[in-house]
Amino acid sequence: MNIAKIKGSHTFKKSGMIAAEAVHLLLLIFKLAQQKSR
Repeated sequence: MNIAKIKGSHTFKKSGMIAAEAVHLLLLIFKLAQQKSR
């Protein structure tokens, strides 16, 4: 039961990191798009 809990938190951390990277990429693309439109 404890192992499953650790594994679950690890998966949550991994998905959280992926989400953070996706948001970071979206922000970069958004900034580049704003610069190009000017």
